[in-house]
Amino acid sequence: MGVGSAHRRRELRPRLAGLFPPEHVDAALDLLLLADMAWHDCYGPRDLEIPAPVLDDVLLLAKGDLTALIRLSLQAVQDFRDVRVAANAHRAEAGPAEPEEVPGGARILHLPKKAPDGGVA
Repeated sequence: MGVGSAHRRRELRPRLAGLFPPEHVDAALDLLLLADMAWHDCYGPRDLEIPAPVLDDVLLLAKGDLTALIRLSLQAVQDFRDVRVAANAHRAEAGPAEPEEVPGGARILHLPKKAPDGGVA
């Protein structure tokens, strides 16, 4: 069941606040609204928004950078499989994720940092 854009924005805000600088959170939310609209236009009436796994991939690869979020959102709408391959490669390189609870019940996955020698820092 789809949710309205205002509801989705409220749901995503805590997650984006944990990933982006405070001054970029509203712009990131605006961009994801546009990405949802583009997804709906490209993939039909049943897909009202970017699916959660695709959004997870986009946010992982954006690393809190608004410019990267713009480019990755476009790439995900055009062909999400490319973003999926890149995200899976990033996950494999980074190792297991460490979840963290944030306000609103959202969970953020922090990937361990790699040390220069290839180990986990």
